[in-house]
Order: sequence, then structure tokens, then C-alpha cells
Amino acid sequence: QLPSLRLPALTLQPLVENAIAHGLEPRAEGGSIDIHAEHIDQRLQVVVEDDGVGFQSSAMQRPGQGLGLDSVRSRLKLRYGDTASLHITARDGGGTRITLSLPWPA
Repeated sequence: QLPSLRLPALTLQPLVENAIAHGLEPRAEGGSIDIHAEHIDQRLQVVVEDDGVGFQSSAMQRPGQGLGLDSVRSRLKLRYGDTASLHITARDGGGTRITLSLPWPA
């Protein structure tokens, strides 16, 4: 179990909103979002993944294409400098995975 930790304001919300708007909303049958966090090698790793339509590979290679992702990256940079990261990858089986990696304790 992880202790109660705080993320910078409006860090998680835009990631979930993007998963809904860009991943699940385009699918007629909808889908699901999974959010989980782990303590790994003195880092907090927070993962938001959906089983939606997924990012096109070209979009994953161009970081920060939307205002939400840009704002999350800016918040991380202000609080943690170069010690935090945000990565977007395709999820096995379809969908998108966004991984935040923050110094421990966050």
C-alpha cells in the first residue's frame, strides 16, 4: 500500500479527461480507464491507461500535442525539474498508456 501522497494540482485530471475524450469517446461501445500507482526504485510511477482507440504512432512521437498534456508537463517541470517524466505509449491489446514518473516522495 502506498502512503497518502499529493500530486501537483491538475496533473491527473487532464490525463483522465484525454483518455475519455480521445480514447473512449470515439468508440461506440465505450471502454474503461485504469489508474494505478507504484513505488519503484525510489520513484512514484502513476499510470493512466485506457482500452480505447489509442493514439496514432505519429502522435505518440510528438510530445505535448494538446493543451492538457502541455500543462501537465509544465506543472511537472516547475515542481520537479528534470527529475519527473511523462511518457505516452500504446497499450498491449489496444488503447493508450500514460506513465508519470516522479521522485519519491512526490
